[in-house]
Amino acid sequence: MKTIAVSLGSLILLYLLIGLALRHSQERIVFPGSGLKTQVYPKPDWIEEISVETSDGKFVTVWRSLSSQDDSPTCVYFHGNFENISSRIKLYEKLVNSGCNVYALSYRGYYGANFNPSILTFYRDLDDFNQILKDKGNLYLIGYSLGGAAAAYYAFRYPVKKLVLASTFSDLKSVARSHPFYRFFVLFMRFDIPTLQFLSNTKAEEIFVIHGFRDTVVPPDNFHKIKSVFRGDERFRFKGYSELDHGNIIDGAWFDIKEFLFNPLLVEE
Repeated sequence: MKTIAVSLGSLILLYLLIGLALRHSQERIVFPGSGLKTQVYPKPDWIEEISVETSDGKFVTVWRSLSSQDDSPTCVYFHGNFENISSRIKLYEKLVNSGCNVYALSYRGYYGANFNPSILTFYRDLDDFNQILKDKGNLYLIGYSLGGAAAAYYAFRYPVKKLVLASTFSDLKSVARSHPFYRFFVLFMRFDIPTLQFLSNTKAEEIFVIHGFRDTVVPPDNFHKIKSVFRGDERFRFKGYSELDHGNIIDGAWFDIKEFLFNPLLVEE
């Protein structure tokens, strides 16, 4: 019995130590690109790189391409946590060819913003980003994965014409609960990112939620959870794709994204 008690105590101690280590490292887990050397692709000549000063005196990098038309909508891309702003050049080109101004914000710890990320600075930088967007007229936001939560937060805080959420989690804890390892340590999480809560009070006029049903990073349960909450809300459109996964949802669903943003066609699942 004593041996069993000692073994059990050791397992509990090990569990607590792992949980506390994960708690301490949560920002690095949520923003893994800040600790990885994600590939940076060359900036095309038609994209301008600018720096935006944050409220705490740091600088984050923004890519933009401005239309020559005064009445052009402004499309803003919020990247995923394993990406950086250079990862979606093909998407920016499609948006530019559709007549948009295009902006993409780099999060702290990622390309052009070499500072340690935190959940507080994540939200603060999104608020600071509004300083260059507030006078841009019609805002069309596209958020992918973690970037979907960022876009949902922005639309919760500021008026937005259209919002696209691609492979976005309903809340961060739901993703953790679906993970074969992290599911055992959810109680140690210091913070959540409540996308559903942001959407419940959104200032977006129209929202399009898309998800690949082969997604193993952000499981489709997140999509269904969001859909179940907002199914009767006329502002929301939903579409799932049986053949798409987490990595190819933006390219695979581009036709529907384009229709939602630029045409009167209403896309349904």
